Amino acid sequence: MQSIFKGMIEHQGKIIDIRGEIIEISLQPTTACSTCHAKGVCAGSETNQRTILVNKSERDFCVGEPVIVKMADKIGYKAVVIAYVMPLVLITLSLILGETLLLTEWKTGLIVLSVLAVYFITLRLFRSPLSREITFIVEKLNILQ
Repeated sequence: MQSIFKGMIEHQGKIIDIRGEIIEISLQPTTACSTCHAKGVCAGSETNQRTILVNKSERDFCVGEPVIVKMADKIGYKAVVIAYVMPLVLITLSLILGETLLLTEWKTGLIVLSVLAVYFITLRLFRSPLSREITFIVEKLNILQ
């Protein structure tokens, strides 16, 4: 059983809404995040609560129920690359292009903003295929009393 969950990122949360096959979960920040080596790049480690939308599994859930949200760490790394590394690479390459072409600063800045806009619009257009790759596992939280 332990090998199944090896390499998983877990967050505790609470179901705040269920709409058809989509569950809206509020992730609660944990104290373990402060000691995690990836906290600098993980959006889940911030002190404020985050909400995510997850496809409903075959289990029955109800609003207000505490759950554990799991994601394979490889998928987490992929999300970090998509959200943080690729924009940084695009900014750097755009700046180098602007300097190479001896453009003025405002023209280089315009190129950088245009490249980023195209990148994020493309991400938005391909949101559906990406959401199939970046998946979460939702399990009921077993609270022993």
